Amino acid sequence: EIEKCDALILPGGWSNLQSSIFDSTGIESVIKRFDESGKPILAVCAGMILAGSRPGKDCASRRLLGIADVTIENNTVNGEHLVIDSVGRQFKSIFSNGPVAIELGKTIERLAWLEDGKAVVIRDDNVLISACHSGKIVHLTFLEMCANGNGREVPKLKKYLAIP
Repeated sequence: EIEKCDALILPGGWSNLQSSIFDSTGIESVIKRFDESGKPILAVCAGMILAGSRPGKDCASRRLLGIADVTIENNTVNGEHLVIDSVGRQFKSIFSNGPVAIELGKTIERLAWLEDGKAVVIRDDNVLISACHSGKIVHLTFLEMCANGNGREVPKLKKYLAIP
């Protein structure tokens, strides 16, 4: 049934539990085929870990989908942090054992990072990856990916969110 969807969200939660679900259901191959179709995918927090292609700190036992050319480190960010996006806007986000993206592949676009430079929102073609559960950049970018994938534009959405 996933193939019939216009977009897919890999949610937050426990990446170790989600890895075991991949192992017991075989859904990993379905998600990889969905990625190959070019349809938008949003991977948030635990989803960020699973979307990666190389295991970083605390990710060795996770089932990595390899749908983004990046190494993810788990359990790295805790508490409220300032996040800076690619056009200089800033917002605060709360993390609980949040992941960060390191060793970004050549196809990765950095969209937002912490003050120390660690990437928390990245994009690899049709895959948007975020350690942040909130923030306009994540929601707007994913909605644009979904709309553009269906040949629609979202200028009213941009105006509403006050993002150029």
